[in-house]
Amino acid sequence: MQWKTRKQKSFYELYLNEETSRYIYRIVALKEIYNHPVKYGLYLIASDFYPVIPTYTIDIDTPIHDIPAFALKNKVSVRVFRDFNPWLRRYSLPNKLKKKYEIVLPKEGALSSDFLEKNLAPSETYFHDTLKINEIH
Repeated sequence: MQWKTRKQKSFYELYLNEETSRYIYRIVALKEIYNHPVKYGLYLIASDFYPVIPTYTIDIDTPIHDIPAFALKNKVSVRVFRDFNPWLRRYSLPNKLKKKYEIVLPKEGALSSDFLEKNLAPSETYFHDTLKINEIH
């Protein structure tokens, strides 16, 4: 017997396996928690978030034959380079059409633990309905 799921007008009429059918309820639950975090006991304060890392961009219109060497030349590890440029998936950037690309890199010293600790945001809450509190223990 062939299941006809293409012409169904409601989620409840679809024939889905058990795991997939739970996605809708999980998404609705997450949306509810996001819209009303205090109601569910969630208080996000500024120190819960990562600090903003200052960056700069390099415009490239030539090929990069060796991305690891390019990263080291710019004083960052390959991992950091890929974290800031996730769109680069290979170990080279062939640019036969001389297209202009923007490479994002962290400013020097921006990833040091001293810098990151110094630039943590002050304690205050972020969600629109979250209570203004100084400390949560």
